[in-house]
Amino acid sequence: MWTWCLYKVGIFFSCYLPSLIACWITERIADFNFFFPSGKGKLYKKAILHNLSMVLGEARQSRQVRKMARRSYHNFARYLREFFSLPRLKKQDLLRLLVPVGLENLDYALSRKKGVILLSIHFGNWEWAGMAISLCGYPVNFLVREHQNRRTNELFHRIRKKKGVRVLFLGQLKKVIKSLKRNEVLAILADENIKEGIEVNFFGQVITIPAGPFKLARHT
Repeated sequence: MWTWCLYKVGIFFSCYLPSLIACWITERIADFNFFFPSGKGKLYKKAILHNLSMVLGEARQSRQVRKMARRSYHNFARYLREFFSLPRLKKQDLLRLLVPVGLENLDYALSRKKGVILLSIHFGNWEWAGMAISLCGYPVNFLVREHQNRRTNELFHRIRKKKGVRVLFLGQLKKVIKSLKRNEVLAILADENIKEGIEVNFFGQVITIPAGPFKLARHT
């Protein structure tokens, strides 16, 4: 409930306050979560510090690691602010801010009539990227994990659907396959370290990434 309320406040800030003020507020909220984490936030911060320590080759509590971790909090806050600003953005506004490049490659892939799997990671504003493609006239489906709170779930997906994106959930395999058979675009974020999947070397450590997108590509 509290999460949903905070997101509603975030929508108000993002849609009705000047961008500079909204940006300053969201960064201060990000700072509060970074310096005073609670509950699952403590686990998230620990994971971020561990990952950046591995990438940078420095101790978790080093100045550089903590600086980069704080910036990652700011970047995620910016993503949320941009996402929550979508209700006030018209099609031309979004396409002015984010211009899709290389759509001829997507056209070529769709010409094979087997659908297209767009595989990406949690980098930049992945929501805007998928929506920009949708607003260019392509049928786009987001494959997402459901939020634990029903109202939060509905809030996020209502914003997505208003920009022409269809939402599919993890576990809805039949709907996923049908979307590809209809020659539609399926957008997936696949940068989670899971227990079962494909093992890859990542900055000197073996991690496991989801195998689902590759199996889908092979069998559809």
